[in-house]
Amino acid sequence: MPRNTKKNYPYHQVHYVRDLRDLLNRRCEMYPDSPVFRYRDRSDNTRSWKDIYPVEFRNDVQQLGAGLLSLWEEHASSSQKENLPKIAILSETRYEWYVSYMATVSGLGVVVPIDRMMRAEELATMFQRAGINIVLFSRHYAETILQIMPECQDLLLPVCFDEYADDQVYNYKDVCHINSDVHAYAQRPINPDDVGILLFTSGTTSKSKIVMLSQRNICSDIMNMFKMCEFSPEDSFLSVLPLHHTYECTCGFLAQIYKGTTIYIGEGLTKITTDLKEAQPTCLCAVPALLEKFYEKIMKELSKSKLKKLGFTMLRAISKILYFFRIDARKKFFSTVNAAFGGNLRLVFLGGAPSDPKILQFFDEIGIEVLQGYGLTECAPLVAVNRERYYRYNSAGLPLVGNEIKVDQPDENGIGELLIKGDNVFLGYYGNPQATKDVFDDEGYFHSGDVGYIDQEGFIYITGRKKNVIIAKNGKNVFPEELEYLLNRSPLVCESVVSQRENEAGNDYIIQAEIFPDFEYIEEHYGNQTPEELQQMLDAYVTSVNHQLESFQRIKKVILRDTEFEKSSTHKINRCA
Repeated sequence: MPRNTKKNYPYHQVHYVRDLRDLLNRRCEMYPDSPVFRYRDRSDNTRSWKDIYPVEFRNDVQQLGAGLLSLWEEHASSSQKENLPKIAILSETRYEWYVSYMATVSGLGVVVPIDRMMRAEELATMFQRAGINIVLFSRHYAETILQIMPECQDLLLPVCFDEYADDQVYNYKDVCHINSDVHAYAQRPINPDDVGILLFTSGTTSKSKIVMLSQRNICSDIMNMFKMCEFSPEDSFLSVLPLHHTYECTCGFLAQIYKGTTIYIGEGLTKITTDLKEAQPTCLCAVPALLEKFYEKIMKELSKSKLKKLGFTMLRAISKILYFFRIDARKKFFSTVNAAFGGNLRLVFLGGAPSDPKILQFFDEIGIEVLQGYGLTECAPLVAVNRERYYRYNSAGLPLVGNEIKVDQPDENGIGELLIKGDNVFLGYYGNPQATKDVFDDEGYFHSGDVGYIDQEGFIYITGRKKNVIIAKNGKNVFPEELEYLLNRSPLVCESVVSQRENEAGNDYIIQAEIFPDFEYIEEHYGNQTPEELQQMLDAYVTSVNHQLESFQRIKKVILRDTEFEKSSTHKINRCA
């Protein structure tokens, strides 16, 4: 059915789950014959896919959970046993990561997914702040764990997924085969309203906050997401984003278990092209930077031949006409492009930052629908999402079922901070009651720190982060993210960051743009340029952008950058780096 044709069409039916153990048990009951996972079996070097079915996955979860519980009961002090153990996972995406997460939340303790890109000193600080008792990790991080153990007094049990010869380290397989009471573990009480997950927000390790989520937060987010978005057990999902990120963990892992889909365990963003072709998934989660790279690669290939580009443009026009008359020829017309994504990709969940509407429209027109959403770690994470048949390319979507969202102190354009209330909103910041108090108002609304507005149809638009907003001399707000969007539309610009700085005289503030050019594009189209010539080229472009802006929004200084900006593991620029 053509998209964007139905306003307020009915929500989809969902089944209720109380907690994450219930979620896994329901999967075993409802979709026993649909594999939960497919991952490459490298034991025979054939790269063949191995299937893991629901009951097998649950058995693995229970064996690990019971084994860890036995070790915890043996080694923890009486005072430590008064609280649930806090269990960190530090690893690349692999089957054992999923088992470890589910074993922890299914009656064992509090799970703490860790960004594997952290340095040893950062990990030590994180482990100390969260009070980690058990850590499960891959061999690559074994030396780091042993290095920081003396600094982490609460850390009792390091468990390595792989063989590792050290008396301090437990072997994952051995833990799974400890002769323990699996039935007793499987019956341990779970309070879905207690803290079940601890997540570090972005930022420097010492200043980052630790978000406390409950299992009810996660389960409500999943159920309400699927009321708005349609999936089936026949769908398959390729996992490519880091699992410590709530977006991938909730939408790409737990939500897929809930819905009965099969998760292909990919080898990460660097191998995504190969993974797409081999797995041939129907769905995946992506961030704008990833989608933009796909788009740029397609455009670059088309630009090699004027005839090819003309033919592609004509096919897009014909396809749109046919689609208007409910004839969907997109997959057939653009089969070559779709083959690069495995041939079956139909849906991409997009989150992390606003994306260029023209890119979303492009993928829609070739038969890959992109549902842009909006979320925060504090909201488990999804807050809003576009629906398959009711959407706006430039919007973050409609509020999730069960979420109340309002704009605080809107300006003359209706723009203000977004406030959120719902069952998916977190419990608070671990060990930081003041920070928790600061983000909740007297009515129980969470102050998101994101600035935006809501249109008459209920669609949400994000204009930036409150902490990044620049206040002009006339008192008006300037949103750096909006200026960066305009700058990044040029093929000359690879990345940009807009900020405020003192002028050279030190008596006023101006807006500046730091730009990392697309050197490859510039060399291909303009030849080798000196730094001075590059500066002139970017200055001229910024001047053209300034003509589109009000005087108080205009960029006064352009700084040429010769290296990429430092980024998070999900390819978001660290603005404070």
